[in-house]
Amino acid sequence: MWVASLQVVSTNASTLSDLLYLTYPTLISKQQYTLFGAPFIADYQAAHDDRYPFLDPDPVVRWTFAQTNQTTLDKGIINNKTIFMNWWNSEVVKTDLRLIWRLAQIICCIRGRWPCRIVGMFI
Repeated sequence: MWVASLQVVSTNASTLSDLLYLTYPTLISKQQYTLFGAPFIADYQAAHDDRYPFLDPDPVVRWTFAQTNQTTLDKGIINNKTIFMNWWNSEVVKTDLRLIWRLAQIICCIRGRWPCRIVGMFI
């Protein structure tokens, strides 16, 4: 699907791997460390005689990546995430208003709040 999309031309990324190469790990690791990791470690050290807290190895790997990787959260990383999100929402997960309406009818019918006149629908 990506190969046939307009985003391939606009991004010069022939595959999703090309587009998202370091996007996810950079976003996750740098935002997690900045928003949670560093403040948590500082607060823990302040409350426990400057000792370092035990941390689960999985976030430690991400946070080490955040501290040592030279990739920054620049407009390119955010832009790649936005391009992917917009493509995913418009091409992969398409909104079908008729389906949404049918599901709303089924839910209301099951809850007894709708006249159950849904013909040909399996509940």
